[in-house]
Amino acid sequence: HYSTFDDSPHHFQGRCEYVLAEDSVGRDFSIHVENDNRHGNKYVSYTKAVAIKTRMIGVIKLLKTGVKINGQSVDIFPHVIGSDGTTVDKRFSSIIVTLGLSGVFVRWIGVDDYVRVSVPPTYRGRIRGLCGTFDGNSTNDLLLRDGSEVMASSSTFSSSQTTRKAYYSFGTSWTVPAASRLLIRTSDVCNDNTAPPSHPCNITNSSLPAPKERWIQAQRKCHDITDTTGPYAVCHGVQDPNWYFES
Repeated sequence: HYSTFDDSPHHFQGRCEYVLAEDSVGRDFSIHVENDNRHGNKYVSYTKAVAIKTRMIGVIKLLKTGVKINGQSVDIFPHVIGSDGTTVDKRFSSIIVTLGLSGVFVRWIGVDDYVRVSVPPTYRGRIRGLCGTFDGNSTNDLLLRDGSEVMASSSTFSSSQTTRKAYYSFGTSWTVPAASRLLIRTSDVCNDNTAPPSHPCNITNSSLPAPKERWIQAQRKCHDITDTTGPYAVCHGVQDPNWYFES
């Protein structure tokens, strides 16, 4: 599940290496993520590792097993790299990377499969990837690698199959070519399907056991999130609950 720099949510469950965010003008940095299916479930993927490539430093890898900078393990934190003041720090379960010259901030919580990227205003309109365009316009975040727009994004997530296909087209367009991978071996084959899997709670999905019962169970368990009289109702005016409900 992703939320772009312009606060537009989208959902993509691909299994490969993808461009999360990169500078499309000066090529100052490129942030890749390796996503994998959780426990072999093709409906759910998680972020397994993060790699940050910069012109000044090289490649910083944030792995479940630790941190590597240009192939060398880092065990002492905070760790300062190069003359630009790039730092890698460890705070509890978080690994935090701050790129010195650019001011880009990456936080990786491996135990939660969570990554957060912040970029300064100097990069406004220069970003592309799964995190969107960072131009203040949330309607154009689903920009494909070739510069075309798959569809107008929306602050309200729709679970329709049309929207799922659009998100899938967007996500797979940011698959990293084998020769440019930082995390997955170039010889490995990604198993992205040619089409997104059907929604696991789709009551018309006959390939799943008792899909209607699964849908009813999911609705029951997650009802509190969108219930206008429920425990999270006070938050609805600040945060759209539908994104969390569909997740």
